[in-house]
Amino acid sequence: MFSGFPRTMPSFFAELSVHARAERGIGVAELTACRTVFENPANHFIEQFRPVFEALRPSHHGASGAGGSILAPFRCAGGGNTPEYTAPYGHVVFWTGKYPLVSPTLHMVFSGGLGVGAGIQQFDETQGKAYRTALRDGRKADALLGALEKAEAAGCFIEWRSRFFTHSYAGGGLDPGKLADLEGLTVRSRGEEYPDVIFDDRCGSWLVDRLAPLLPLQAWLVATFAD
Repeated sequence: MFSGFPRTMPSFFAELSVHARAERGIGVAELTACRTVFENPANHFIEQFRPVFEALRPSHHGASGAGGSILAPFRCAGGGNTPEYTAPYGHVVFWTGKYPLVSPTLHMVFSGGLGVGAGIQQFDETQGKAYRTALRDGRKADALLGALEKAEAAGCFIEWRSRFFTHSYAGGGLDPGKLADLEGLTVRSRGEEYPDVIFDDRCGSWLVDRLAPLLPLQAWLVATFAD
C-alpha cells in the first residue's frame, strides 16, 4: 500500500545537493538513503497505480530512478574538463513507446521541490517531420495550442529549445510562431512546494490528478507520431 513519501524527502535532496556541490561525492550511504527515502516509495506508487496508467490509450509503462549528482557528482559542460554541478533528484516517468524520454513521456521530478511535465525532449527525424506536418494542419495546430494552454493553466510551461535559439525555461508566454522551430516539445513545472498530501496515503491520487492537465499534450503527441 502506497502511503506517500517520507517527510524527510525534501530535506534529504536539499542536503544531498549541498553535499555534492561541495565535491564530497555521493557514497554508498547516500545511495542507500535514496532508496529508502525516494526509490522504494516511488516504486510502490508505480505498482499501486499501474492500472491507471495502463488504462490510458496507448498504455503507459512506469519506472523510477535517481538522477543528477546522485549518479554523476559532476558533469563536464560541453564534454570539456570544467566540472558542471548537476542537482540531485528523483525521477518517476510514464511513457508510451519502447524507451522513456525518446517517446512521449509523463514525468515527475522530486528534489527540494516538485516538478511535473510531459512531452519529448528530442524529436528523431521521423517525429520531427510528423510534428511539423501536423502544425501545417489548422485543426491539429489549434488542438496543440489548446493542450499547451491547459498545461500552462496548470503551471507547466513550454521549454523553448531549438536549433535556432536556446531558452531552457520560459516560465510562461506561449509563442505559437516559434513552435515549428522546436527540436523537441516539453512542458514542465519546477520547484513546486510539496503539499501535505505528498506525505500520506492521499499522495498517489493527488499525483495522478496533478498529471491530468498534461494528458491532452501527451495524447496529441502520440496521435501525431502514429499518423
